[in-house]
Amino acid sequence: MDTKWRKYGDNMTMRNQIIIGLIPSHNSENTITDVVNVLKKNCDEVVVVDNASTDLTAIRAINAGAIVITENSIGKGNALQRGFRECLNYPLCGAIVTLDADGENDPSDVLCLLTPILNHEVHVVFGVRTRTHSHLIFGHGTTGELLTSISGFKLLDPMSGVRAYSRESIMQLLPTMSRSGFGIDLQIAIEVIRLGIKRCEVWVSGNNLRTKRGWSFNHVSSALENLIDYEIKGLFPQGSVSNVVSWPEPYGNQLVLKTSKWEYNFRREGDIFIPEY
Repeated sequence: MDTKWRKYGDNMTMRNQIIIGLIPSHNSENTITDVVNVLKKNCDEVVVVDNASTDLTAIRAINAGAIVITENSIGKGNALQRGFRECLNYPLCGAIVTLDADGENDPSDVLCLLTPILNHEVHVVFGVRTRTHSHLIFGHGTTGELLTSISGFKLLDPMSGVRAYSRESIMQLLPTMSRSGFGIDLQIAIEVIRLGIKRCEVWVSGNNLRTKRGWSFNHVSSALENLIDYEIKGLFPQGSVSNVVSWPEPYGNQLVLKTSKWEYNFRREGDIFIPEY
């Protein structure tokens, strides 16, 4: 592993720790260069986990100056766990920033995420995405409301993959990670709260890339699987799934999510659901 960390050479021993930017990526050739460049503004090293891509993601990431690690087991959860393990193998890794590969964030977001970690105020920082409508409807409204209604835990955007972690928090969280797909972000959020890891939330940008695309069926089903699984196992202090979720035909053309305050309606278009405002 050490041979991959080439950036600082002999000077590396003069630093107490370095900051690593981590990007799980699948077929992101059109955006990966920009995301690597965003992280390079405030991170000492950038790692891209190429998750079984069939395009030029790996080549463009290398050309942008990133370290590329190949993970052939498909799924964001598999890629993220592999990336965390690789980062922990490097003893000077003190903090990790994660961004999705879709190019939604700007350099100021990274600094906002890192500052509470570097000031030793918290161990995990959750980025709360703004502007993108599907994030506000599903990410903030529905998933956050469902999490609170089922578990009593409160986070504004528990599906966000835009986060910062201290090394210590990743060491504590990694053994609890089991989701192979999109559900990994929500699982980590739940475990941060359950384990009592000190955390905070900061606002970050979103550039409307998903306004028309909506949320994929995998995003929706992964979130619900996580919440239902934790509730069935009795890992939440309160709540009942049956009073929160209405999903009569999961593979039909309509998806309805209900909480104590709101009802959210989605229509299916191909393999994705589009929120109806």
